[in-house]
Amino acid sequence: MPDREAKPYLELWKELDDQFLSWKQQYREITDYVLPRRGKYIDDGQTAEGGEKRHAQIYDGTATRAIRMGASGFHGSLTSPARPWFRFLPPDIGMMKTSSIRGWLQTVEKLFYTIYARSNFYQGIHTIYEEEFGFGTGNILQEEDPEKLVRFYILTAGEYRIATNQFGIVDTVGRLFYMTARQMAQKFGMDALGKHVRGVLKKKPNEYFKILQIVRPNKDRDITKQDSANKPVESTFIEFDGDQEILEKKGYEEMAFACPRWSVIGNEPYGVSPTMDLLGDIKMLQVMTKDYLLALHKVNDPPMRVPSTFKDTLNMLPGGLNWVDPTSDEGVKPLYQINPDLQSTQAKIQDVRQQIREGYYNDLFLMLSQSPGIQPKNMMEIMELQEEKLIMLGPVIERQFHELLDPVISRTFAIAWRHGLIPMPPPELEGADLKVEYVSFLAQAQKRIGTSAISSAVAFVGNLAALNPDDPQALDKLNQDKAVDAYAEMVGTPTEIIRDDEEVAAIRDARAQAMQAQQEMAQAEAMATAAKGVKQLAGADMKGDNALTALVGAQQ
Repeated sequence: MPDREAKPYLELWKELDDQFLSWKQQYREITDYVLPRRGKYIDDGQTAEGGEKRHAQIYDGTATRAIRMGASGFHGSLTSPARPWFRFLPPDIGMMKTSSIRGWLQTVEKLFYTIYARSNFYQGIHTIYEEEFGFGTGNILQEEDPEKLVRFYILTAGEYRIATNQFGIVDTVGRLFYMTARQMAQKFGMDALGKHVRGVLKKKPNEYFKILQIVRPNKDRDITKQDSANKPVESTFIEFDGDQEILEKKGYEEMAFACPRWSVIGNEPYGVSPTMDLLGDIKMLQVMTKDYLLALHKVNDPPMRVPSTFKDTLNMLPGGLNWVDPTSDEGVKPLYQINPDLQSTQAKIQDVRQQIREGYYNDLFLMLSQSPGIQPKNMMEIMELQEEKLIMLGPVIERQFHELLDPVISRTFAIAWRHGLIPMPPPELEGADLKVEYVSFLAQAQKRIGTSAISSAVAFVGNLAALNPDDPQALDKLNQDKAVDAYAEMVGTPTEIIRDDEEVAAIRDARAQAMQAQQEMAQAEAMATAAKGVKQLAGADMKGDNALTALVGAQQ
């Protein structure tokens, strides 16, 4: 029997588990047909050791490979470890003109990239994308680590349950997982373990036990206390087997789980995935492939009609010898005529495979190698094709920002700040909320869609100005400085290579002063030349017969 304190948490798990039942049925099908190594269903009797054979329903692995390709494309284009994918901005973009603020933000960015590179973030984030492509929902736990500052744990479908608040944000997570008796002693301490676990620990320290963790807002916290039990988010571990006692009750300063979802319908807590939309095609592909292989096998090794005289003597091995009576017309023949249209079947299978790959956006991430027909001629055409396809991924990308990357970066910042790793900000940023701008390939490709409007407007104004080069009034309508700033922001240009307004004003003032000095010098030279000419004329001989006297006489 569970103790009184653990009972509410067990009841909450039961409630969440009942709500998950319909989703579990879909998840099991996805595990069976698409991702045999994903999904844990502990409450259905799945063993802790794993290693079960799960490929019984898969005859064609196109969907499995397509998910891996899609997840790799997402990872490389959204959170690539090889290039910057986010940057910090002040609440007012105009503050970036201050060099101290700009330098502090760049220092913090470098710190974050170092933290993620040292941790297992990049290994885990790829798995999250696979979970979303497959099951529609991912779940990543970010814990503090004494050596690497942060460590990430990736949960797979079936081992957790979630609930959302009034804003549709996941704020409650329950997970059921295995731990050995030795691991339980290391994490919770001997005093927290029940009698049964302590007894097993002495004899079989690596025997597994079910552990339940419930993480939710701590509505009963005492804000005057700073202990772990009164933090904003409570975390409770319960021994799910045996005594069902609470092993640990602590908390987090911020939500430690991030649960991104591919797409959400209404107020449903779990996401809808591309695999759910493609499951019919995937099942059909398995049936078609199975039938194709069966037909091919029958063609190569058809059922035979064998005379009884060959019973126990027929040698069907390659090169085998079978002695027959030359006067008998009895022989071994196919039992019935087999003539399947293997070519048409193979073509149809290829069509279904292509549909599945497109459903996982492989044509986007492998555009050049898999595009049929004429290849793009230049980088501009490639970018236009990518932007056209990215329109379909727009809502999904935005959801990754808000439900996955924002919570992870925010918690990393809080952990790093508590450990004193972040330098004190400039006075202008004290108490201000920083903004996170994503500058990965996918993020910038989305923004580049908006640059076409700027390019079109600039080209239109330029054409109008060219019609009247002596009086280009159309240029007066175009704020060229703001156009450059907006375009640079959309394409993710590093802030340090775009001069701020003060630098531009100083350069323009210096240029104007130089032009004015040049004009004054030119005027001075002209006046000096004119004065010299006047002096020469004043001293000229007007009595003789020369060109000057002739010119004066002609004018008279």
